Amino acid sequence: MKRHLVSVGRRDRDVPRQEQLCHAIACVAADPVAVDADVAEMAACRILDSIGVSIHGLREPLVRHAVELAARRPRRDGARILGIAPERRFDAERAGWANQVALRARDLNDMFVGAEYAHPSDSIPALIAVAQQTQASTAALVRAIVTAYEVHVALARAIPLSRHGFDPSGHLGPALVAGLGTLRGLPLDTIRAALDHIVHLGLMPRRAPDTPPSHWRILGAAHIARLAIEVVEESVAGLRAPTPAYESPEGMVGRWMGATGVAFELQLPEPGEPRRAILATYPKAHEAQFQAQAFIDLAIDLHATIDRRAIDTVEIRTSRRIHGQIGTAWRAGAHGTAMPAPAHDLRMIFATALEDGAWSMAPASTRASTAALVDRITTAAAPEWTVRAESTDPHQQGFGGEAIIEFLDGRRFSRSINRPRCHALEQPWTWHDYDRRFHRLCAPLATPDEIERLSRTCRDLAGLQQDTARTPVSAAELCLSLR
Repeated sequence: MKRHLVSVGRRDRDVPRQEQLCHAIACVAADPVAVDADVAEMAACRILDSIGVSIHGLREPLVRHAVELAARRPRRDGARILGIAPERRFDAERAGWANQVALRARDLNDMFVGAEYAHPSDSIPALIAVAQQTQASTAALVRAIVTAYEVHVALARAIPLSRHGFDPSGHLGPALVAGLGTLRGLPLDTIRAALDHIVHLGLMPRRAPDTPPSHWRILGAAHIARLAIEVVEESVAGLRAPTPAYESPEGMVGRWMGATGVAFELQLPEPGEPRRAILATYPKAHEAQFQAQAFIDLAIDLHATIDRRAIDTVEIRTSRRIHGQIGTAWRAGAHGTAMPAPAHDLRMIFATALEDGAWSMAPASTRASTAALVDRITTAAAPEWTVRAESTDPHQQGFGGEAIIEFLDGRRFSRSINRPRCHALEQPWTWHDYDRRFHRLCAPLATPDEIERLSRTCRDLAGLQQDTARTPVSAAELCLSLR
């Protein structure tokens, strides 16, 4: 890996082009490196999972509205929209936007956490849409997804947007532009120009968790995805944005992040070096906020061994951030604002998973036993868990905590968990895990034959990287027809 230091240059000295981050990212996107077999398989898994999660979100009113809006932009040779008949096609910008809204509608898209947290699968709907409209090969699509993950992970490892008041989805724009450059085989200078453009336009303010509820989490990422497709088209046409985007005193780091004098170190692949960052990302096994994933696993583990009726109190010791954002500290400071949704309330999440041995987005919150247990749960910030949560060393980092249970008879019991079970460093999911969830999520809306067809199609994608004699799969097949 090659180290890149990103810092703000002086007004009286230009930062050499070769030292600018957008140039380095463009080099990664333009490098025609082969995809390792295990990486291609994981990309196929994420394609399948993203489509399944998006199908799962189609019943949400906001998603239905997005689909209706996107359907107003038909295009004969365009892309497909989930939930609409396969023979109808639409502008890739709108199709990718609608499918991205569906992906984000439920809390199941994948994760990576470094200096910033990220959902790298946010790039997949737009890349599929552009592949369908441009009739790109699925081999090119897999390479594009691998590129987008590589860039997204590198940015998230190094540059903390939320600490400076910006939404973490600001890293999606450069990652997706890089993926689009790989998908379309664009020249380095064109990719570089699109990167300059998206860095300037793709930053959004981060909203605090105690503000009134909105659809920002869903629509913000979809907006950036649509914008990325548009700026690539503009760059192909020869339009240019201010440069350098990161290093200029008026650029992202200097002007917007207020980090003059601070350097961020990124690591990007050397020319010809395999892209393997996708293997460091992991799915959400449960439909809930990412910081709650490990606690759901812990509560499910305890379900069979703990007598819930004998519990007096439960204290969850965790990081400062989890305590403040989804724990009792948030609730204590939320006077006058709407209470959090169940998927963002750690007390409700832990109580339901402990009672049921499972977690659902529709917990039995009105059940007397669950409500009573919720009232006996508190959270507390603990230094050791805060250190783990704020570490950028993947082997030290963790988003878990310790549950200390005190029973009515005075006994105490404690158990801790550092990471979710399906974390890349714990028990990473395989094809069978993704395929099982895909079948479960899609079963209410699609026929078994159609679900199995798409499962086979995605399973074949990894093989296409190695076996050129096989009949190529069309990107148009990467959509699910509903009942």
